[in-house]
Amino acid sequence: MSYGGETLHLFAKVLPKVGTVLDIGSHTGIYAVMAGVQDRSRRVYAFEPVPQIFDRLRSHIRLNRAHNVRACPYAVSGHDASLKLFIPKGDFPTESSTLPGFREPVASITVQ
Repeated sequence: MSYGGETLHLFAKVLPKVGTVLDIGSHTGIYAVMAGVQDRSRRVYAFEPVPQIFDRLRSHIRLNRAHNVRACPYAVSGHDASLKLFIPKGDFPTESSTLPGFREPVASITVQ
């Protein structure tokens, strides 16, 4: 089983015991949508700060009719501050970082 498959299997196994779900760095929302569809009364919050990815997240929520999943275009941190998030260029960046030069070339956004 692949890493993703093992993680999804474990998530599916513990999900029935879970109330509210916070999917931080949700990307396209596979975990958020899975949690929302598995129990439509569950509250699910999916946080994704990268605009291009956030649009895909919202599409996946809509396509799966996961009306109990709320997409939030924010970064989540243990600190109350603004920071610059460096995003690889392209239509569908998969990794971003707060470290300048993490990936080249990059675009950046400021998140609060």
